[in-house]
Amino acid sequence: MKSNKEYLTFIGLVLSLDNNFDRINSVRSLLRDEKIDFEKLNWILSTHLMLPAFYVKMKKFKLLFYLPKDFVKHLEDIYTMNKNRNTQILKQIAEMSRDLHKHRIAPVYLKGCAMILNNEYEDIGERMIGDIDFLVKEDEMQIAAKVLIDKGYTPLVPFENSQLKLYKHYPRLINENKTAAIEVHQFLLRPPKHHLSLKVSEFIAESQKNERFENTYIPSEKHLILHNILNTSVNDTGFYRGTIHLRQLFELFLLLRKNSIEAILGDFNSHREKIITNCIIMDEIFRSRSISQSNRLRFRFIKALVLYMVDKPRLYNAIHIIVYLMWRLYNNLSVLVKAMFEKELRVSVLKRLNDPKWYKEHLKSYLNVS
Repeated sequence: MKSNKEYLTFIGLVLSLDNNFDRINSVRSLLRDEKIDFEKLNWILSTHLMLPAFYVKMKKFKLLFYLPKDFVKHLEDIYTMNKNRNTQILKQIAEMSRDLHKHRIAPVYLKGCAMILNNEYEDIGERMIGDIDFLVKEDEMQIAAKVLIDKGYTPLVPFENSQLKLYKHYPRLINENKTAAIEVHQFLLRPPKHHLSLKVSEFIAESQKNERFENTYIPSEKHLILHNILNTSVNDTGFYRGTIHLRQLFELFLLLRKNSIEAILGDFNSHREKIITNCIIMDEIFRSRSISQSNRLRFRFIKALVLYMVDKPRLYNAIHIIVYLMWRLYNNLSVLVKAMFEKELRVSVLKRLNDPKWYKEHLKSYLNVS
């Protein structure tokens, strides 16, 4: 086993054993006969935030004895720490939901929190979570943020009301006494161009009350799937950069066990190429068959290109940087053009341009691109 693609498909085999137990002998054969570089395997799992999930599957199917003992100990330690952290995050969610309910705000939790609340994972220690993301109605974002600020949270950067329509979410809120940072969303996709393609009103109206915690809501499975794909493909520009996010693809695999992407595409007309491409890459890694359009020449070419780039990190990084810089340039020019016609935004832009600290932070963000 040499290429990154081979390691990704091996990890995909392990993670898919719950639904495809007939693959167990293939996994055993690879573990027994292939020359696995466990440092490389650890690096790939760590990069994709998949160490705990890999450990849970390997343990469940009694495959850990194939691994070096120090690697097993490392996996177990990461899993234990993550499970403890997620236990605290669930308590944080319950507490926030109660506080927001007092102000008649119903938070719809997103991403990893939604996946755990929806019982998509058998073990809460499987999923590594960064922030707690939740969605509220557009006119409730600032109210929800104020509720949390009154409870001891602090925004990492100041909120600028003049740029309200350009915020996907309120500036990240942190509390030194809490486990995770909070992002209060008013939009699901990046404004000003994409946010209308995944409608917040429909997303909230079709959300479901969670059975585990009172006053806590999660998206419908259709919206979980759409947000899973588009958050990576649009918000993180993954489609244009040809990025593979194994954790996102695994969660898409989990969600499509009982849902049809073809049916969802029948009701959703935006970003179809991004959705189809993402499903095709997922099918390749997890050897599934979620979509029938994978044989079309255009998508075969995109899949081949993305999988080729997995094993060309220098070329990938160069393309990543170019696409990122083009995206930043487009966004900055969009703001400048809009500022010509909106006084509040113009004042905000001029304020930033006259602040030496802003230039330092702005340049730093470009240096962190790679």
